[in-house]
Amino acid sequence: MTMEIEKPETNVQESPASPSLPPRESDKTDETTVASRIPVSSAQPSDDTPTPTPEIRDSGVKDETNITKQQLEDEVAKIKRLEVDLRNRGAELHQKEKELLDVRRRWKQAAKELDKTKSSQQRGLHQKTDTEVKDEVTQLRWNIRNLAFGYFGGEPKIIVMPDDLTTEIWESLLSYLDNRLDVDFCLRSGTTRPFVIQSLIWDVIYTQIFQEALWAGLVSYDFVRLISRIVPAKPQDDSFNAEAWRKFCLWKAETASMIVNSSEATGKSESDRRHLDNQLAKISEDFVKSAGIFSSKDRPQEQDALRREMHNILKDAVKLDESMNRQALSFHWQFPRLASFNGEKMRLAEGVTVQENSLCLTDAPGLGKRGKSSGDGFESTELLLRGEVFPIATIEPKMPASRQNSERGWTYLSVHGWLL
Repeated sequence: MTMEIEKPETNVQESPASPSLPPRESDKTDETTVASRIPVSSAQPSDDTPTPTPEIRDSGVKDETNITKQQLEDEVAKIKRLEVDLRNRGAELHQKEKELLDVRRRWKQAAKELDKTKSSQQRGLHQKTDTEVKDEVTQLRWNIRNLAFGYFGGEPKIIVMPDDLTTEIWESLLSYLDNRLDVDFCLRSGTTRPFVIQSLIWDVIYTQIFQEALWAGLVSYDFVRLISRIVPAKPQDDSFNAEAWRKFCLWKAETASMIVNSSEATGKSESDRRHLDNQLAKISEDFVKSAGIFSSKDRPQEQDALRREMHNILKDAVKLDESMNRQALSFHWQFPRLASFNGEKMRLAEGVTVQENSLCLTDAPGLGKRGKSSGDGFESTELLLRGEVFPIATIEPKMPASRQNSERGWTYLSVHGWLL
C-alpha cells in the first residue's frame, strides 16, 4: 500500500528583490521522466505508416534513377527525331525554293516570248510552226519527185547527145557539180535519170526563185539589192553578232510583209500575179526545152502536161519563199550538189544503200534555221530536214582542184541565211 503524505502549505512570499535560483540537475531529470510518462493527447493524428527500412529506401532510389534515365533516353531520341524531321523539312524547303525560282524564270521567259509574239502580231509578221514549214517543204519535194519519175523514168524516146547539155539551165547545174557528173551514164540509165532531173529542178528553184524574190513583184530586184547592201556579218563569219542578225531578220520580215500587204491594198495584186505568171512560164519553158529531150514521154500533149506541172511546182516554190521571208528568222537551204555522204545531215533516197563518205548527188536540199518566228533564239541553229542524196557515178573533174565540189556563190544570202 502506498501512502500519500501531504505537505503542509506554506505562505512564504518571495521578495521581489530575491533572485531565482537555477534548476537543479535532479529537477531536470524528474521533469524529463514525468514528460515521458504523460500520455499523448488523442487530439493529435496517429501515423501507422511503418518506417522504411534501408533496403526499401535503396530500392526506391534505384527505381527513381531508372525512371529518370529512361525519360532522358526518350527525350534524346525525341530530339533526334525532331532534328531529322527538321533537316528533311529544310531539304524540302530548299527544293521548293529551287522549283519556285525555276517557275519564276520560266514565267519570265514565257512572258517575254508572249510580248514578242504580241509585238510580232502587231507588226503583221507571218508566223508558222516548224511542223508547218517542214510539211510544206516535204510536199514540194514530193511533187518534184513525182514529176521526175513520172516523166523521166524508163527509156528516153530520143538518143541524148553531149551537145544537148549546153543550154543555160544545164550549164548552171553542171558548173557547180564541177563537171564531175558522168552525164553519158546517168542520163541513159532509167534508174539514175530521175534523180539527176530532181537535182536539176531544185537547182532551177534555188537560183531562179529563191535568190530572186519573185514574190515581191516589180520591186523584187530592188528588195534583193537592198538586202545585199545592209546584211550584217553572217553566221559563218568570225564577227557574227546574234543580236545584229536578229534585228536584221526582224527588219527583213517586216519589209517583206509590208511589200505583200502594200500590193494587196493598192489593187496591184492582179497585175503582179500576171507578171509573176509570165516569169514562171518562161522558166518552165526553158526547163522543158532543156530537159524534155530526156523524157520518156515525147508526145506534144505530154510535153504540155510536163510544162504545166513544172509551172505549178514553181508557183508552190514562190509561195514557200514568200512565207519564209515574212518570218522573223533565217532559213538555210543545204544544197552542196555533190558531197560525201554524211548521215547526220543527209538521208539516202528510198531503197538505196551506200557506204559512209561515198560521193552523192543531192536530189533534194536539206533545210536548217536560225532563230524563231517570235523573233528570238538566234544564238543557235537547228536542222529541220536532212537533205536527200543518191550515190552517183563521177568522172575526174575538169576544173582546178581549188574549185572542186565548191558551194554555189550566195547572191541572196541575206534572205535565206547562212552556210553551215
